[in-house]
Amino acid sequence: MIAETGGEQHDRGGADCVLGESMGTSTYMSPEQALGDPVDARSDVYSLGVALYQMLAGRVPYQDTTRFSLVRQMVHEPPIQLRTAAPRF
Repeated sequence: MIAETGGEQHDRGGADCVLGESMGTSTYMSPEQALGDPVDARSDVYSLGVALYQMLAGRVPYQDTTRFSLVRQMVHEPPIQLRTAAPRF
């Protein structure tokens, strides 16, 4: 898909958004976004928190091999506490 802005064309990667479909990297998605629910700025804050957690702990708060299992953890289980994941802090 090509978008025109100010006389310039930009390739948007061909990815179209579909209502009710979640898009993004599952690891950094808020639980609401992963479930396909409406999101707002709090979802961005959640994603920033995951990135900060990863910077400090060297790992993300939730890890699994499938998206379904990852989302289940995010919705139903608390994350590993930072002082457990990164005892040096």
